[in-house]
Amino acid sequence: MPQQSTNNMKNKVLLLLLLAGLVAGCRFKTSKDNDDEDKNTPAGAVVPSAGSGVYNLDNKAAVKTARLNLEAGAIVVNLSDTTGKLFNAAVTDTTRKFVLSQQTTDSAEVVNFIMKEHNHVHHSDSANVDLRLNTNPQWDINAKVGAAQCNLDLSKFRIRKLMLNCAAGEVNVKLTPVLANTNVEINASVAAITLRIPQDAACEVHVESALAGNDFPGFQKKDDDHYETSGFASAKNKIHIEANCSLSSFKIERY
Repeated sequence: MPQQSTNNMKNKVLLLLLLAGLVAGCRFKTSKDNDDEDKNTPAGAVVPSAGSGVYNLDNKAAVKTARLNLEAGAIVVNLSDTTGKLFNAAVTDTTRKFVLSQQTTDSAEVVNFIMKEHNHVHHSDSANVDLRLNTNPQWDINAKVGAAQCNLDLSKFRIRKLMLNCAAGEVNVKLTPVLANTNVEINASVAAITLRIPQDAACEVHVESALAGNDFPGFQKKDDDHYETSGFASAKNKIHIEANCSLSSFKIERY
């Protein structure tokens, strides 16, 4: 066999061995990642049926107070619809995995809906997660989002407390004060926050902002960082807002 043919054959063999090694390495790494994910998944976590992207938690008649802990990034989060379940979520891109778990405490039924990190999975450029809550409990919502768009229409729900932590994203919230006190805490960095409340809602705002824009039409300025709507002190139902915004815009719209 000519020397050149021999060298070509050796090169082909070496290339095939290299490719086989890369494939084996990828398989090992993927398997390891899956093992790590399994270790990080809490016992009793709800897993959707294969390829469905649908997560459910059944409701309990005795649930009076519930708390939703939400963590998500690089996704559009929508919450407006109701459900007969305690909690329902549908993810359009099933490569984006969430862990859904539930805890029962003395003070509340706790729902944890946390996005997993997948460093070796290609995601679509856009994806939605549509959330639904039961209307019976009083809800505390703790949302931590990054590089995400959140559209939270909470006007159908009894919101006791809303905590928003947002970095490099856009958050739109619609809120109705159906309880005596609704408390809102906002921490935002390089974000755009818009809160919509009824025209006649009683609301106060304490805001700290660094290089941020604030817009509160219809509010009376009480001091440098405190604003109130007319008749706030005597109102039956009130919204209390504490906002800390850095390089962000925060505005309140009346509807």
